[in-house]
Parts: sequence; C-alpha cells; structure tokens
Amino acid sequence: MREAALQRGGNNRYEIHSFPDLNHLFQHSETGVPSEYQTIEETWSVEVMEVIAGWILKTVVG
Repeated sequence: MREAALQRGGNNRYEIHSFPDLNHLFQHSETGVPSEYQTIEETWSVEVMEVIAGWILKTVVG
C-alpha cells in the first residue's frame, strides 16, 4: 500500500526495506512495547543507518 502511494505520486526515488527485529525508533527490541524503551541502550540500529546512508549516497550524491 505504501509503495502504491509512492508510485501514484510519481516518486521513483525510494527503496522499501523491512527490519523485523526493530521497533519504530529503529532499535533492536524484544517486544516493541513502550515499556521496553528504557531498557534499550541502543540509540539507532547501525544496519538502518547504513541503509539510509547508502541510499543518500546512491540517490542524492550519485
């Protein structure tokens, strides 16, 4: 559904990735519930940062 919206809007500069073991703050988590946040020491997943940086370098910097 998200991809269809991007395509309808004429956006072709995107990639879709799934990170099933991460919560919506891009942190590795067991349950994903907010009460777990205080126990997570990770700020951001390195793998997400690498994907985002790679996309920027490939798409924007070229």
